Amino acid sequence: MNIIALDLATKTGIAVGKPGCVPICFTEVLGETGAHHGARFSQALRMMNRLIKQYQPGLIVLEAPIGVHGGGSKKRPEVLMGLRACVMGIAHMHHVPFQQHEVATIRKHFIGHGRLKRVEAKAATIKRCKQLGWTVQNDDEADAAALWDLACSQNSRAHSIANIGGLF
Repeated sequence: MNIIALDLATKTGIAVGKPGCVPICFTEVLGETGAHHGARFSQALRMMNRLIKQYQPGLIVLEAPIGVHGGGSKKRPEVLMGLRACVMGIAHMHHVPFQQHEVATIRKHFIGHGRLKRVEAKAATIKRCKQLGWTVQNDDEADAAALWDLACSQNSRAHSIANIGGLF
């Protein structure tokens, strides 16, 4: 079963693969700087439709939304929630199960610490991907790979045993 993991943003990191295998990691940009929300949502719908048709996943996973606090621009939360809705809608349309996981849970699983500062966590995630021999070009892809690994571990006993780091 292929699993698609997304670090969803206007620059979306994607990791795809079967548990126990090396994930394919890449980035898709959903709109130019300043693009209208509708254009980004349209690109997200097309991207998900294409990914589902191409990889025929048995599961799609995303990071759980982080709380939106007052202050600052409303544009970023609006875009992120809209992109999530696009992914969830296409997954539902294709009858693909959807899960989400908290960022702290993903980091705890993948790098052993769920409460590192953002910059430290991103660097540790990239380092862990390289230790596993996974090719990632940026922290978006590394975050998607970490999420993919968590989903694989929860859905495949063989994957979770294989990635303990040589213990078995």
